[in-house]
Amino acid sequence: MTEAYVLRAVMQCHDADIRCVCALPGGGFVTGSRDKTCKAYQTNGKSNDFTEVQNLLGAQNYISSVCCLHSATETLIYVGSNDSNIYCYSLEHSEPLHRLMDHSGTVCALTASNDKSLIASGSWDLSCRVWSDNKCKAVLVGHEGSVWATGFIGEYVITGSADKTLKLWKFETKIECVETMRGHNDCIRGIAVISDTNFLSCSNDASIREWNLKGETIREFVGHENYIYSVANIISGHEFATCGEDRTVRIWNNTESIYSVQTIRLPETTLWSLTRLSNSDLVIGSSTGKLYIYTRDESLAAKPEKLKELEEELAKATVPLAEIGDMKVNDLPTPEALLAPGKRDGQTKMVKDGNKVTVHNWDAKKFEWVKIGEVVGTPGPANDASKRQLHDGVEYDYVFSIDVEEGKPQLKLPYNLTQDPWTVAQDFIHKHNLSQTYLDEIVNFITKNSDRNSGQFSGGQNLDPFTGGSSYSTQPNGLSQPMDTSEPTVVANAYYPQKTHLLFESHSIEGIAKKLKEFSQDLPPELKLENKDIELLLKLSDFTLEVQPQQLRLIRIMLAWPKNKIFPALDLIRLSLLLPQINEDLCASKDSLRLIDTLLVCGTDANSTPNQLVAYRALANMFAHTVGEHLA
Repeated sequence: MTEAYVLRAVMQCHDADIRCVCALPGGGFVTGSRDKTCKAYQTNGKSNDFTEVQNLLGAQNYISSVCCLHSATETLIYVGSNDSNIYCYSLEHSEPLHRLMDHSGTVCALTASNDKSLIASGSWDLSCRVWSDNKCKAVLVGHEGSVWATGFIGEYVITGSADKTLKLWKFETKIECVETMRGHNDCIRGIAVISDTNFLSCSNDASIREWNLKGETIREFVGHENYIYSVANIISGHEFATCGEDRTVRIWNNTESIYSVQTIRLPETTLWSLTRLSNSDLVIGSSTGKLYIYTRDESLAAKPEKLKELEEELAKATVPLAEIGDMKVNDLPTPEALLAPGKRDGQTKMVKDGNKVTVHNWDAKKFEWVKIGEVVGTPGPANDASKRQLHDGVEYDYVFSIDVEEGKPQLKLPYNLTQDPWTVAQDFIHKHNLSQTYLDEIVNFITKNSDRNSGQFSGGQNLDPFTGGSSYSTQPNGLSQPMDTSEPTVVANAYYPQKTHLLFESHSIEGIAKKLKEFSQDLPPELKLENKDIELLLKLSDFTLEVQPQQLRLIRIMLAWPKNKIFPALDLIRLSLLLPQINEDLCASKDSLRLIDTLLVCGTDANSTPNQLVAYRALANMFAHTVGEHLA
């Protein structure tokens, strides 16, 4: 039997969840967090200490994925963010060397192939992209849900999705999905390649599966009690590790059993990600910003007082009743039940100890039951903001049901506390082809019904998202609420002061297309756009394509649209200003004054909030490039 893992160190690395980790050459690692930063650490030789060697900045939203691409001459760190971008760094610089902007949704998966000098990225935009030398080499489209996991295996790329399937892709000479694999019952969250022909996948269905390239399940591993978020090789083809929502890290032996051979329980709500270092140590990222490092090297084991400190913290932990499900307290055994040994490592048992219910975990190495906490709460759904909801395979803090029209099905409005309510509301309007008059109403609904606990909102009040003060809300029946003049309960404001240029990159290209076609029909012939013209303009959302002269001509036509029809045109212009050629052409030519005049007229249009919104966003996007910045 292999040696068990023991604690090496606990590090408080971030102020928020550590969503992703990856290994660096020489025993170091990189962490990515919801605090919008990545940090690189290197080991201090044979000590337990790690030194922060770089703080990687630049992402505009939280970090969701990270990988390292190694070569003989350099190590590049790729970071995927909720702002839809991938940032490329070296260890020598805190600012990104490159920004890869092709995705239109959160980049939730990154994998590197050092042999091929490639990386694969998966996104909430339902696609996987393969990159070479920071340029998109292939776009793999076919999943019906977010692509949560990616990997390279032989000559293929493997992808795992919220649609519960895995897909095997050729991509070198032509793009082709050669196999679709089914077996998991929920979202696939991680992939670990263990040989040229086999790989592992983990899922929200609490299982791990080993597959071959024919799409056959070789074996299924069970034992986790909740979502599994990450899987990593320890010894390829023989041993691997997983972690997830059940607060455990589990070690598995491919050849011995379908059950884990070691269970490490930690005092955390969620264990998001883990990776194996070059010496086989495991690094685990948690929901509190702490990093846990486990080792098999006795010389690196934590001191006894550190081990005792962790055990005491674990024993004091509480387990919400909602995590356990239905439980009849009177039917639980008494503490005498702990005299009987467990059946396997990691087995959980609850006992009634007086008025308390305690939870215990079987430690096969110690051959004893270890207390891991007490059950707290009342039966029923937990009132716990950390419990994320799934919508179309993507996790959100809230998923609202919206009644738009009587007699029609409710529409689902997903929302994360880190998002701008105005952007979410506008995307919702685009997606469902709703009237722009709904914008203020939807924003107010979001701010009322979400706990903006970062400080810029307080529950139940109508607050202005940009100033934090009270706002005036028009109700659907035409009546108005008086302005609340009481002092808002605002601790801090996340919008001001804005110390860097704020760019507006999110978009719903389908919504823009619908509105362009609808409004164009009502315009005179000299301003009307044909469907083929609109399709050509929509290609501006693909930043990998070259800008065509015809697209610039059509943009100039849209600048002449009347104020009551220009909203979708301005939205597309706002997006296209992120492109260097469009930015330079519009801001450095004779059209520059016309552009500024149009944006200022629409930005001061008191009769149209949508025009104001997109006009100021377009002005902000002018700052994406030097020429536009000088003009603005």
